[in-house]
Amino acid sequence: MACTPRRAHGAPRKANSSRAASCRCTSASTSPKALLGETLPDYKTVSKTLHEDDAIRLWTLDDEVVIASIKTKMHAISPDVAEGLALAVDIAEKDYQAVVVWSGDEPFSAGADLQAMLPAFMIAGVSAIEGAEQELQNTMLRLRYANVPVVSAIRGLALGGGCELAVHSARRVVHMESYIGLVEVGVGLVPGAGGLAYIARRAAENIGHVHLQGRAALPDRRLLPPLPWPRWAPARSSRASWATCWRATSSCRTRTNCCSSP
Repeated sequence: MACTPRRAHGAPRKANSSRAASCRCTSASTSPKALLGETLPDYKTVSKTLHEDDAIRLWTLDDEVVIASIKTKMHAISPDVAEGLALAVDIAEKDYQAVVVWSGDEPFSAGADLQAMLPAFMIAGVSAIEGAEQELQNTMLRLRYANVPVVSAIRGLALGGGCELAVHSARRVVHMESYIGLVEVGVGLVPGAGGLAYIARRAAENIGHVHLQGRAALPDRRLLPPLPWPRWAPARSSRASWATCWRATSSCRTRTNCCSSP
């Protein structure tokens, strides 16, 4: 802020107190600068829409990437959302280079939409749920084996079906404050979109990758403290013969015969 005194030509200078009162103050704008991303247009309406319904919006910002924004409550994965995700892959494989699952606000996805499956369950019972689960599994496999990369941009909760959607994607970009997991067991359900099998497979692949890089996936047993030698076992000098006996006879487990205490 700059202060310029106003004084008539030839007039004597006034005291400091009166001069401060007759200042003409000029100042620049004091509003803070907008942060990166604050001035962007609303993601719900911006750019070119490729497909939109009550469950999902498919759009593109640069004519290179298809962005799938889920619109359901808590971004739950309903049958309509699953169809929209499969459609996003179909569109991207024809004219685009990738698919990004991003909804612009939290959460990423709170899981499968159980409320949407309830009417079918009330009419047809478990058979209707099995059909919906099969369609959801097919959608996850469609994302996994798409001919274009599928990226999940995660912020907030990614639970149940949201977690399965993330692990079936080729890549994940995750905000620091995100919570990811299969929580269906808390309501007595088993994850049904293939997440259990695929997470186990990915864990096995990661273990193999770690071994190929020459790094131990688990702590080296040689670095662990030695286990105490059982007092009922033979002396350490005869450990080899005792171990052979243990493998050869089941009666060793009851500490009898050759493995019994001397």
